[in-house]
Amino acid sequence: MKPPADPPSDQSADLPADRPQAPRHAQEHGRPRDTGTDHPAHRPAPPHGDLRRVLPTDDHQPLLDLIRCEFAFMEGRIDPPSSMHRLTCAAIAEQAAVGEIWAVGEADTPVACVFFTVKTPALYVGKLSVAASHRGRGLARRLIDLAVERAGVLGLDHLELEARIELVENQAAFASMGFVKTGETAHPGYDRPTSVTMQKALAPQLHLPGQSPLKPARS
Repeated sequence: MKPPADPPSDQSADLPADRPQAPRHAQEHGRPRDTGTDHPAHRPAPPHGDLRRVLPTDDHQPLLDLIRCEFAFMEGRIDPPSSMHRLTCAAIAEQAAVGEIWAVGEADTPVACVFFTVKTPALYVGKLSVAASHRGRGLARRLIDLAVERAGVLGLDHLELEARIELVENQAAFASMGFVKTGETAHPGYDRPTSVTMQKALAPQLHLPGQSPLKPARS
């Protein structure tokens, strides 16, 4: 999927559910052309064992490199530029501590990743990135399925993300995974929409007593 996300302090997953019409920053994603429906079935996704939660104490440089690489296609296409340029290893560590980061692949060679942040009643999805070498294997859809699973466990009722207004292919890819457009927002200083908000409703699930929102990851 070619829709990466903005840094933890500037990603769609960080925008409050009741945010104003002009949020502090909108969230981008890497290319979303990885729904798993446009390539032969003989290219299966990696086994479940390749999916891991990223810890605050991990080496985050490989993850930062993946996001930067998969966000590069936005250069010259979106205005304002992606906040990805301000993403740092320290910011990734913070996101891993206060929210969740999941990755596919080895720690030193991740091939896909996604950020989750609780914005009750939504689970905000950000920085969804899939390496060009692994597109077409259903990894983006697999990570969205994981988001649905995590939102259900946390007692939330929908997923939410933002895609830049110019990246219509990303919007189409998210729509193919069950997201619907629910609004438009503008970055500060802009008098036109710069991003679209999209949501995916979850089927009603039993919320077990005692379950709490995301807890800081332990090393």
